[in-house]
Amino acid sequence: MGDHATFDEKVCMAYEELDTRKARAVSLDSFVQVLQRLQVTFSTATMQDLFVKGDTNKDGVLSFTEFQKFADHYPTLLDVIYYRAKDYWIDMKQMEDIEESKQQLLEYQSREQAAQRSVQTAKKDTEAQEHALHLAMQDIQDAEHRENEARAAMDRSHAETNACRNELRARSNELTAAREESRLKQTQLSEAKKDTEHQHHRIEACDAEVTKAEERLREIERMFAEQRRCLDECISASARARDE
Repeated sequence: MGDHATFDEKVCMAYEELDTRKARAVSLDSFVQVLQRLQVTFSTATMQDLFVKGDTNKDGVLSFTEFQKFADHYPTLLDVIYYRAKDYWIDMKQMEDIEESKQQLLEYQSREQAAQRSVQTAKKDTEAQEHALHLAMQDIQDAEHRENEARAAMDRSHAETNACRNELRARSNELTAAREESRLKQTQLSEAKKDTEHQHHRIEACDAEVTKAEERLREIERMFAEQRRCLDECISASARARDE
């Protein structure tokens, strides 16, 4: 109801305010308690006297009909009850709204603090992942360096092997020429055979070194593939952390 409520509207609202038990019957206790709550500055005796005047059938309660007649005789008191009750419930509603706003503010502040903690945690996780990524990249660079060294060693071994083979072919050609020139030079042939055997041993040794170098290269390639996989996982984890 607005400030231009009719007399009947005021009576209905005032009676509902006094009828605290919602029994369509206002007791003396309810009458006094409501007036005191609304800060009506009457003495208790005055309030009791007003109640008795309103209780025309003397049954100890004010019916709605009795209160209508009471309001006709005391319109000023009706206005006091009506407007103060209205102000009281407006104040109560404002207090409830303020309390609700406080609770919402506390909830928002709690959510903000939780979000800030999550951001700090995510930041630390990201920094840790970036550090791990940096270490992984260093390991990959070291592996690449070792791989390059192994390749260089393998190339040197190949070059030595080719040199040995070329030398062996040259020696074989010399041996063939010597055999063709003179089959009688057994001593020279024997020496040539020994030299050939020596070259074979060198070739075998070189082949063994090449085999070892190739095995080392394959090991380094496996290490490089593992480091690359770890790097890809770190990069994926860092991307997910940033997206979150």
